[in-house]
Amino acid sequence: MLTPNEHQTYTEWGLVQIKALIPPQVVDPIRELVMERLRRREFWGSEGWIAPTDADGQKRLNTTIKEISRNTKSLRSILTDRVLDYARELVSGDEIELSSPIAQFLFTAPRSYVMNHDGQWDGEWEVPRSIWHLDMPRSAAMGAPGPEMFTFVNKVEPKGGGTLVLAGSHHLLNDVEYLSSKNVKRRLKRHTYFRELTGKGVDDRSRFLEEVGNIDNVPVKVVELTGDPGDVYFVDLRLLHSLGANTSDQPRMMIAQRMPKKEAFKTWMAMVGGKGREVTQESEGKF
Repeated sequence: MLTPNEHQTYTEWGLVQIKALIPPQVVDPIRELVMERLRRREFWGSEGWIAPTDADGQKRLNTTIKEISRNTKSLRSILTDRVLDYARELVSGDEIELSSPIAQFLFTAPRSYVMNHDGQWDGEWEVPRSIWHLDMPRSAAMGAPGPEMFTFVNKVEPKGGGTLVLAGSHHLLNDVEYLSSKNVKRRLKRHTYFRELTGKGVDDRSRFLEEVGNIDNVPVKVVELTGDPGDVYFVDLRLLHSLGANTSDQPRMMIAQRMPKKEAFKTWMAMVGGKGREVTQESEGKF
């Protein structure tokens, strides 16, 4: 199913895009479900997006998105047999675990940023400095844990809120017994590239999207996940990733699903049990 070039891209950079993997008859009902909820709560009208105007409105929007997210029976139809087959192929046919949350709904409102950016967002899009994180700890015991799937419920264009990943970062710090997301970042800040990516001293941040950087002799590059409904990215669970502002007039609607190998998942759960909830807490601020 995967071509040799796609395998190579995933191995080298930690992600691969498969166009139109999920058919419209699966994606369209999910999009309509979301839009119906937005219309019902008066966030979408004949002219498009209707932004909340006060704290109560923002609370109502947050509640609406949580309600959509809890509709797992409808959302999980996105996990088609073809999607699962591709994921298994990326782990050489091993069994995979659909780890919670199942079919996680990701939403960023038009012309907004999901979290305050360096204290205040000015409405401009840039490669984020903050919120870079991992969804799994680093551990030699887990090896290559497997992929996470990201797919698009509606069209997500550049600067439209798509998740950003640090391609190539799955090659870093794989010989450790255990490192949380926080401690991975702490170690990477010893390197100039990562300090510049996460610091305040670089004004031209477009270069992170345009140029290949270097961390400990490993090529890395920021990639913004964009695509059409039904396109799928498979992303190595070891890649650092972050949130993007949505400067478009359309909501960013994506679904994510972690798909680690069963043995890697068991090892992860054992580590979480032994290390407390540090790892899972960092994962809950989902991108």
